[in-house]
Amino acid sequence: MSMKSAAEMVARESHTQGLAVRPDVLTTRFAARVAEVDPDRAVLVLKAACEILLRRMRELHPSATLRMTALDVGRDATAKSRDELSTRVDAEIDVALTPDMDWWNRAQLSAAVSVLARTLSGEARKQKPVIEVIFQQPVALLREPERHRTEVLRRWVTRAKELATLAQSEGAPLAVAGCDPPGDVQQTPVSVDEVRLSLHVGGRIDVVPRGA
Repeated sequence: MSMKSAAEMVARESHTQGLAVRPDVLTTRFAARVAEVDPDRAVLVLKAACEILLRRMRELHPSATLRMTALDVGRDATAKSRDELSTRVDAEIDVALTPDMDWWNRAQLSAAVSVLARTLSGEARKQKPVIEVIFQQPVALLREPERHRTEVLRRWVTRAKELATLAQSEGAPLAVAGCDPPGDVQQTPVSVDEVRLSLHVGGRIDVVPRGA
């Protein structure tokens, strides 16, 4: 086994922190760009391309939905030379991962989305005007990670108390003190069948004052 392969295995096995939850959506992010076209026309070209892309994805899986996330007409949109024009949109395609799908069903769907994405990207380059479409790998996620906030926070409190108990001495009991409000629930993809949820909570463990 090569050093690179071993390192990749270690990286994959290191996602042990946080609450393990099954993902319910397969998300594929992509960017589509048209150059040398006036921005107003480029938006229409990109809109048509995204509609075709969504239709093809729905042929693969009827639950597919499209969400546009960004538009960039570039600093060169007012340039005099048409060669300097560039318009780009960013988007996400979501495909439902139902509870009855096992690991292999989910893996097969992810692979099928990846193959279709490569096909669509190649077809877009053959159009006039040329559309450059770059897809990221599909990632299994949770649509609403905040629904698990209570359990994630409960686990954090339990771990903090356990740490305080282990670190304290008989004459100097410790407790969690000065916690900042927790941020959003963060999710870390592990596989097509698992994400890990966590919260960043700033705070400290301090000695309990006498008489408290």
